Amino acid sequence: MSSKAKVNKPEDLLSSGLLLLMKLLAVAAFILGCYLAWTSLSGSAVAGCGPDSGCDRVLHSRWGYWFGIPVSIPALALYAVVFAFLQQLGPGRPVETQRRAWRMLFVFGLVILGAATWFLAVQSLIIKSFCPWCMVTHFTGSVLAVLILSKVPIRKAPEKARQAEQFVFIPPALAKRLGAFAALGLAVLIGGQFLHQKKLYQVQSIAGTMTSTGSNAPAYAMTVPSSPEPPAQRNLLSQTNPQPVSTTNPTVAAANSRPTRPNPLADVPRPTPRPGSKAFQIYQGRFAFDLNEVPLIGSPTAPQAMVSLFDYTCHHCRITHPIIMQAHQAFGDQLAIVSLPMPLDGKCNFTVNKTPKAHTNACDYARLGLAVWHANRGVHPQYDEFIFAPAEPPPLESARQYAAQLVGGPDVLNKALSDGWVNQYLKLGIDIYATNYIHVGNGSMPQIIIGTRLATGTIAADELRNTITQQLGIQPRP
Repeated sequence: MSSKAKVNKPEDLLSSGLLLLMKLLAVAAFILGCYLAWTSLSGSAVAGCGPDSGCDRVLHSRWGYWFGIPVSIPALALYAVVFAFLQQLGPGRPVETQRRAWRMLFVFGLVILGAATWFLAVQSLIIKSFCPWCMVTHFTGSVLAVLILSKVPIRKAPEKARQAEQFVFIPPALAKRLGAFAALGLAVLIGGQFLHQKKLYQVQSIAGTMTSTGSNAPAYAMTVPSSPEPPAQRNLLSQTNPQPVSTTNPTVAAANSRPTRPNPLADVPRPTPRPGSKAFQIYQGRFAFDLNEVPLIGSPTAPQAMVSLFDYTCHHCRITHPIIMQAHQAFGDQLAIVSLPMPLDGKCNFTVNKTPKAHTNACDYARLGLAVWHANRGVHPQYDEFIFAPAEPPPLESARQYAAQLVGGPDVLNKALSDGWVNQYLKLGIDIYATNYIHVGNGSMPQIIIGTRLATGTIAADELRNTITQQLGIQPRP
């Protein structure tokens, strides 16, 4: 066998067409990475992927970040470097330049292929959702990596020094060291995701639009007079909509677009506390709650209260539900949690211009939950657990059958559903969300109002406990 068969001249490694294809793949992966990085940094929705979609779940999970920055940022930097080294290949380039380029391309090819395998495993086994844009990017990068690795000239050095100067090759011993270096780079990627968890929630002050009672003051801010005069109702649709805000969790109504639809519940009266009752209020009395009537986690006699807005079809709400229940257990009878469904479904929510697929029937799940509370509040926690426990909400008909079973039959459930009480409290949750969305500029879900703080997204359990203690002046039970 001739020495020429053992090593490769530069012009023998890549045809001009294959080199061009590699460059195009690198450019395509770079552009896709730029787009994903921009959507992550700006809080914008990815095209074709609405709130709570596979894209939302993947890009805004802890696995969508590396040491706190979107993973697409180091990825696009990697593809830019690969393209730069591809530029150093081909006829007419110095042999030593091409050798260095192939060594680096060998390392980067292994890293790209390993990273694509890692993120495929994360999406399929951990998140159990897939981001189509991410998958296209991984596929593009994987094809590029396979082409690079199939052409890497791993060969023994020619026996003659003159030949060694004329041919491009990577000695097997050096290839092993480069492979170990690539494995180290992949370990840094994976380790960075395990060691640093991106904060996927936001806690902001809304003191300027709320009655600030002080951390140790009672949560009950007023007593309803015998002839109550409800606060003036501002027309939410007439207000100027703020610019979309950058959030870590873009489960928002129609990607932060301004509500333009008529309010389906416009003619439904908002529930008001009974005359003479002690009421918990937020937003300077705009919203007041009789804790003996409103859906509640905890005791209506608790000295402090907060408000929780959720959607039974919302992935992030599903994650937050057990954290809310942990807070209930931690603070016990010191804290009442007003628990209102807030569907991201245009059938009942005027802030949603187009219902995302994930939130189809969200209004129906919410009405069923409210009807269960209205018919028999003692079994309401079981309905919540039935809906929140699985990875996805059970089919609507299954939810309806279970709700009927809980309250004593279909007739009891239908009677509760037909009561105007259900729509009144559905409207209450939506109106509070609309205030946060339009006037505060935050449409992320779930939402928790604690004193003068609005917490949105999948808040950490310790952060929730600390915020409750700071705002309401109560301590978790030992």
